Amino acid sequence: MLIQQATARADDTVITAVASKVSDDYVRLKRADGSYPPETYAFGEGGFWAGAPDASIDKLKFVDVARSIAGPLAAKNYQPARDPNQTRLLIMVYWGVTTAPKDSSSSISFQIAQNAAARLANVKAQAGAAKRAGDHSKGSGVFAAEDALADAVQMVEVENRQRDLADLRNGMMLGFDREL
Repeated sequence: MLIQQATARADDTVITAVASKVSDDYVRLKRADGSYPPETYAFGEGGFWAGAPDASIDKLKFVDVARSIAGPLAAKNYQPARDPNQTRLLIMVYWGVTTAPKDSSSSISFQIAQNAAARLANVKAQAGAAKRAGDHSKGSGVFAAEDALADAVQMVEVENRQRDLADLRNGMMLGFDREL
């Protein structure tokens, strides 16, 4: 089961997303009246996932996050276990900040590749014009321009892989990896 919750303030500067996954063998019993009997839980510290610096969360500790989760759990009749070894419910807690990768077209590598492609087109046009005029000395610049473009494209591909990894990490933190 996946539960997603997103909230935002009116100015859209703070967004909180909560994702959870429940083991297939966990079943919460219900009483005849539909209410839930008390059930104990223990928290496990999953860890902080650092992203872009964010003063609203960077200084939060595990205990701070656990306290914020304990209230809603209590409302559903979950109680913290006095002995973690005597509970069936372990809640692993991860918290942190996602990092939105920059748009690929604004990267320096992308702009270098654009410039290299324009330079190659220009060098090829000059070489073609020189060849038609009988001057074959301009053709050697084409190879250098092609090499420069190939290097620039390779750097763009590296940045794209880094962006994909950042997207995957964000998806994992937000619980979307299970949906995909």
